[in-house]
Amino acid sequence: FYFIISECLSGRFGRNCTKSCHCSETCNHINGLCPGVCDAGYTGYNCQEECEVGRFGRNCRGTCHCIDEESCDRITGKCSDGCSAGYTGDFCQQKCEVGRFGSNCRRTCHCIDDENCDRITGKCSDGCSAGYTGDFCQQKCLSGRFGRNCTKIHHCYARCNHIHGLFPGVCEAGYTGYNCQEECEVGRFGRNCRGTCHCIDDENCDRITGKCSDGCSAGYTGDFCQQKCLSGRFGRNCTKSCHCSETCNNIIGLCPGVCDAGYTGYNCQEECEVSRFGRNCRGTCHCIDDESCDRITGKCSDGCSAGYTGDFCQQKCLSGRFGRNCTKSCHCSETCNHINGLCPGVCDEGYTGYNCQEECEVGRFGSNCRRTCHCIDDENCDRITGKCSDGCSAGYTGDFCHQKCLSGRFGPECTKFCHCSETCNHIHGLCPGVCEAGYTGYNCQKECEAGRFGSNC
Repeated sequence: FYFIISECLSGRFGRNCTKSCHCSETCNHINGLCPGVCDAGYTGYNCQEECEVGRFGRNCRGTCHCIDEESCDRITGKCSDGCSAGYTGDFCQQKCEVGRFGSNCRRTCHCIDDENCDRITGKCSDGCSAGYTGDFCQQKCLSGRFGRNCTKIHHCYARCNHIHGLFPGVCEAGYTGYNCQEECEVGRFGRNCRGTCHCIDDENCDRITGKCSDGCSAGYTGDFCQQKCLSGRFGRNCTKSCHCSETCNNIIGLCPGVCDAGYTGYNCQEECEVSRFGRNCRGTCHCIDDESCDRITGKCSDGCSAGYTGDFCQQKCLSGRFGRNCTKSCHCSETCNHINGLCPGVCDEGYTGYNCQEECEVGRFGSNCRRTCHCIDDENCDRITGKCSDGCSAGYTGDFCHQKCLSGRFGPECTKFCHCSETCNHIHGLCPGVCEAGYTGYNCQKECEAGRFGSNC
C-alpha cells in the first residue's frame, strides 16, 4: 500500500494541522508564521499569543481604556463596564474634548483655561474658573460667594449665581447693577437702589434704609423721610401751611390752581397787601380806610368808600348816584362817575361846577348855567328853564323871556318904538347913529320942540 501526503488546509498549520492560524493573510502551513499582521486579539511570532490584559487589536497594538481592563474585549477594545477616566466613545478610544474629563468624559472642567484641564482628574494647572474652588475645581462657591477663587461677596436678595453673581430677582438693599456689585449712587437706596432719598443733604442718606442723618428735605417726614407732607402742608418738617384752592406741592408749596382768598405769590404764602383781598388778591377793597378791609372777604369794618355799597362794599352805586353810601344824586347829561360824581358830558340844566353839584347862581340858568336870565327881578328866574315869574326885563319877550324885541321895538314888554336912523338898542332904545327926523334925546324919544325939525331936530 502507499500513503498520500497533503498540505494543511488554509488557516491550519502544525502537526496533523491541528493549530489555527491568526493571520490577516494565509499563514505558513508548517509553523503558522504570518506574512502580514496578526488577527485582532493576537500577537507573537506566529500570532498564537492572546493579547495581555489592557491590550487589544491586531498584534495587540491597541491600548484598552476601560474602568476595569479585565473587561476589555481583546479583539475590539470595547469595555463592558465603561471607559476609564479621560476617554469616551463606543470603544473608549476617544480622548475627552477640551473642557471634559473623567470616566466617559461625563464631567465638566472648571479651569481658567480649559486647555489646561487634566482630562483624567479635572485638575487645573492654571487655577479654577470663576465660581469654583477645591483641588480639582469641582466645588461651587459657598452660598454668598462668587467669582474667581470665590473671593467676591454677593449682594442678592436670594442665592445668586456662583460664577458671575447674577440673580434673576432683585439686589440686596444698597446695591444695584447686573450682578448687584454696585453700591447705590448718592440719592438712591434700597433693593436695586429703587428708593429715592429725601435728605437735607443726600450724601447723608443711608444707602440701605434711606435714613437721613441730617434730617428730611423739604416736603418729606417720617423716620426714613419717605412720607410726603400731609395734604395742606409743605416745606422742611412739613411745618408750612398751603394756601391753595387745590392741593399744593409738598416741597415748595406751589399751587396747581389759584391761591386761597387772602393770599398771593408764587407759592401763595404772601398775605394780600392793604386794599387787596380774595383769591390771588385779585379783589380791590372799597373801604373808608383800606386798613380795615378783610383780606379774605373784602368786608369793611368802618364802612364803604365813596361810590360803593353792599355788605362787602363791592357794588357800585346805581346809575345816577355817587359818593359815600351812594347818597348823592348826579346832575349830568350822561351817567356820572359813581365815586366823585364827575360828568363825562355837560351838567343837567340848573347845575354847574366840577361835578355838577352847584345850583346856578341868581341870573343864570340852563345846562352848566351858561344862559342868562332876563327877568324884572332875576331872583324870580327859574334856574332850569329861565322862566320869569314876575315878567321879562326890558328888551325881552316870550314865555321864557329869551326873545329880544323885534327890530324897531324896545323896553319893557317891547312896547316902545325906536326913532333911529339905524336899529336901536332893544333894551333902552339908544341909537347907534342919529335920530329920525322929528326926534331928539338920548334915545330919540323926544319930539322936536316948536320951531325945530329934522334929524335930531
